[in-house]
Amino acid sequence: MLLALRDRPRLIIAILLVVNALNLADFLLTMNVLENGGGEANPILRSLFNADPLYAGLFKMIAVFFTSWLAWRCRRFRSGLQATIILLGVFTLVICYHIVGLIAWS
Repeated sequence: MLLALRDRPRLIIAILLVVNALNLADFLLTMNVLENGGGEANPILRSLFNADPLYAGLFKMIAVFFTSWLAWRCRRFRSGLQATIILLGVFTLVICYHIVGLIAWS
């Protein structure tokens, strides 16, 4: 599968765009959780949210964008392709976690 992905740069770009969209969705859903009295599970982001949500948002967006850029630059290597798939999997699971939380607490 990874070798087939290597030969499809548009698919890699699409996956990385989805990763960044899921990251934005995670941020917005986290803001919703915090507004309703919940907490941030990530200790780094928790401290940034406590300081100012803008700092947390900027950190999240820049970190994931940079990681996506790095995965794109390394797309010719197995590790770059693996990172792309792992990023997609992690953010998909995070959004699923939010969905379960929304269902459980609504």
